[in-house]
Amino acid sequence: MAKAQGITLSADIDPDLPVCLLDERLIRQVLINLLSNAVKFTTEAGTVRLQASMIFTQMADPLHGTLHISVLDSGIGIDTNDQALIFKPFVQVQSGLNRQFAGTGLGLSIVKRILLAHGVTSPCNRPWAREVVSVFISRLRSRPLQRRIIPFL
Repeated sequence: MAKAQGITLSADIDPDLPVCLLDERLIRQVLINLLSNAVKFTTEAGTVRLQASMIFTQMADPLHGTLHISVLDSGIGIDTNDQALIFKPFVQVQSGLNRQFAGTGLGLSIVKRILLAHGVTSPCNRPWAREVVSVFISRLRSRPLQRRIIPFL
């Protein structure tokens, strides 16, 4: 879908991001839903970027931290008045017979439920940057990054 619309996809993943102990299948679904929405609502020749980093706290155990995931896009954005609605099931900001974008309105609702299961109180859309959806998953246990050298075949 992104390629057909000429949308540039990029990722800014912290190279020192440790292995996080969480449900890989569910977090993958969160990423799929967030990125799909970003692509769907980004105009032709726009951009979508995934960012991920770990924020470590000053706890006794240095392996606890908060995973910060952001999806940034150059899309149409979400009006401040509609931001409280986007994580509700079957809700689409643009409704009516002349609706431009297809979908059931479940993608972000599923994201919210998965994140609640991981202890996130609420995903957030930054009010000062309408094109950013950020997720902070706290109290994660991680393992230090172990770099592996993969030989060329």
